[in-house]
Amino acid sequence: MHSETFEGNQQRRIVWLLMILGVVGMYIFAHLVFWQLFARSESMPVFTSNGTTLPATRGTIYDATGHPLALADVHYEVDVTPRLLSSGQIDRLVPELARIFDTSEEELYQVITNTNTTNFYVLGRELPSQVKQELDTLGEELMSDPDPTERFTLDAFVVQAEPIRSYPEGNLAASVLGIINKEGIKTGLELRYDEQIGGQDGQRSSLSGQLLSEEGGYQPVQDGADLVLSIDRNLQAEAERLLTQVVSDSKAVRGTIIILDAETGAVKTLANAPSFDPGDWNSWSKLEPWVFNNMAVNSTYEPRATFMPLTIAAALEANVITTGTTYDDHGALLVGGQRFVNWDVAKRPAIASSTLTDTLATSRIYGTVYIGSLMGPARFYEMIRRMGFGEPTGIDLPAEQSGEMPLPGASDWSLAYLGMNSIGRSLTATPMQLAAAWGVLANGGLLMRPYVVAEQRGDQVVTTEPYRVRRVISAENAAAVTSMLVEAVNSSAMGPIVPGYQFAGISSLTGTPGADNLPRGTLTSSYIGYGPLPDKRYVILVMIDQPQPVYFGTDVAQPVFRQMATYMVNYLGIAPSADAFEAN
Repeated sequence: MHSETFEGNQQRRIVWLLMILGVVGMYIFAHLVFWQLFARSESMPVFTSNGTTLPATRGTIYDATGHPLALADVHYEVDVTPRLLSSGQIDRLVPELARIFDTSEEELYQVITNTNTTNFYVLGRELPSQVKQELDTLGEELMSDPDPTERFTLDAFVVQAEPIRSYPEGNLAASVLGIINKEGIKTGLELRYDEQIGGQDGQRSSLSGQLLSEEGGYQPVQDGADLVLSIDRNLQAEAERLLTQVVSDSKAVRGTIIILDAETGAVKTLANAPSFDPGDWNSWSKLEPWVFNNMAVNSTYEPRATFMPLTIAAALEANVITTGTTYDDHGALLVGGQRFVNWDVAKRPAIASSTLTDTLATSRIYGTVYIGSLMGPARFYEMIRRMGFGEPTGIDLPAEQSGEMPLPGASDWSLAYLGMNSIGRSLTATPMQLAAAWGVLANGGLLMRPYVVAEQRGDQVVTTEPYRVRRVISAENAAAVTSMLVEAVNSSAMGPIVPGYQFAGISSLTGTPGADNLPRGTLTSSYIGYGPLPDKRYVILVMIDQPQPVYFGTDVAQPVFRQMATYMVNYLGIAPSADAFEAN
């Protein structure tokens, strides 16, 4: 009985021993396979990977001439875990690290040796690629030391790539390009086209960083598409120079300049001042938050006199007036219980047989309100909505505002709004909305959708085709209003905008109207026009917010318009045309 028990115990011991030997054998075999296939060689990277993501390269943003405005770049963060280093290794590394990171050996040694053993220490952030290259070189030297006892890897260090943007043109078109920071916050085109230019990160699976596509599940990197803008960097630079100067000289809060190709909707210039440096994160905290807004599409204002030509165009299209219509201007009239008074009523209380050109040349409040009232609410608001007011333009920039316009049927609407809206009061629009609406006059009555990205260049090239939103007025009526505006410009005290060229345009001053119907309080000076005519038709808008002490559009905004138009025709090589404008 005892012998049988002994033999059974012996058999069980043998079985357990064989199982243990089998497990140990499998463990050794697995490690042999691992080191045969995946062990680090001297040609492998000296830093271990801290993740499995292969970051995609963000696409480049170019201007219309092919010059890069925003490039993909990389900064690095370097961390070290001192507990993974022996005291001898620290002594060996400190002199080299002090040189690479441009710090004192004493300070670096003290920080590393005093760091809690459970923590890591950040050696540097936002470091250039040169630091990464020097660390790689140091790691290779350590791995190839002739003395085997002195060899060691830099596994205690982690180098993390931080994709960033670099800007060859500094802050040029900053509000259009937008920002992108390490927290992932984006604005402008960086936000609007993030899916296209961001690309698709790849995946890897190896402690050493070796790509194991044969293992399955490996996803290759898909770099982001490049963007080619419609914006011309030379026109943009001149606009920003002029704008910065006038905002400073006039002690204004801010300003914007837009140049829009009326025929296609391509934005050639979109400048805002003050601006910011999209690559200098440290300077952003010193700026007011609104500086980062693109006021051309994110801010609204009352267009005032710059709206009047659109009211006349709408009335022509509604067939309530003709190009030969005249009226007796009595200086003041009532609409919906609201009294509307000409700004110069004290000097010219009444004018007989005023023409439509007279109305535009002197920004006649009486005449424009009279013409708006002839249309009545239904026809007026139908035409104004068709011109794009009260809805976004659809431009490919984020956070576009639609503006506000009270409509009949609303609880707070009254007939007085018809008079106010006809002269651009009590309704708001973005500068881009107004520029697009003036594009209707410049483009034979067609409303085009504005855009700033002309091409997306990825696996395929996607070209932005001009998009016709709708016909708003006839080509004949557009030409008629253009002719009136050109005549009004040429007959003004300042004469033609650019000698030898034909431009249509009008100035405006926005503010809270006082008892004399002149704007008071917060003032906005603006000038908008298009030309040179009859062939090239670029809408140029200049808006200066709260200039002082001089604030009229003819004094502040019009000179900037004149300088911008002069630069534009010279830069684009547009030949002068001294002939009188003939409507097409």
